[in-house]
Amino acid sequence: MTSSIHFTKKQLIFRSDAQKLFQRINRKIKQDGARHIVIDFSGVDFFSRSFIDEFLNGLNKFKKKGVKVQLKNIKPFLQMFINRVSTTKARIQKEFFMCRRRMS
Repeated sequence: MTSSIHFTKKQLIFRSDAQKLFQRINRKIKQDGARHIVIDFSGVDFFSRSFIDEFLNGLNKFKKKGVKVQLKNIKPFLQMFINRVSTTKARIQKEFFMCRRRMS
């Protein structure tokens, strides 16, 4: 079953904005049994780095639970920002694990 979530806020700034989104997703999963969530960002004009970081963390948790989250209607510059943050997070994690391995 697929469920949709639409944002009414134009600016997503805080980590708590991402956490509220995940609460909404969890409600959809519990109420509707949804395993596929579509998030519509058509009304969103701005993401902060903090929001994106928390958002990406949450997406990974849902992926591990077998829930597919699809992003829809993201403005191109916002998608580029998400990609940049995602790439940076992956690079930092890789460097952290390499450093840890050297210390062992």
